[in-house]
Amino acid sequence: MLAILAKHRRFHAARALLDEMRRSSLASPAVVLLLTRHYCTARAVAVFRALPSLGFRPSITEFPGLLNALCRYKNVQDAEHLLLSSEEFPFETKSFNIVLNGGCNTVCSVQEAKMFWSAMEIKDI
Repeated sequence: MLAILAKHRRFHAARALLDEMRRSSLASPAVVLLLTRHYCTARAVAVFRALPSLGFRPSITEFPGLLNALCRYKNVQDAEHLLLSSEEFPFETKSFNIVLNGGCNTVCSVQEAKMFWSAMEIKDI
């Protein structure tokens, strides 16, 4: 149901349903990420940061899901900025690979890929 509401951009109704699910202990971070994938614009980062207000503490396992959602919907620059500016989550190979792959698939710029790869090397990833 959440996926249908999100697909049709009925985010207020999806949020209300999510609140009901949370009260019934049916919600999980995976459910929130489902909404995030459909709501993947600059607001997706705000949704991710709102996880604590929904009763969830975002962890390193959900962070790559956000990066993947951003890249899938061609928000690679947002994903890169979030990855490089995040102080909450440590740098790890998986996160960098998601952004690198997203950049290669959407931007198709070898020069940008090399610059990002250099950033990975500088950070010892």
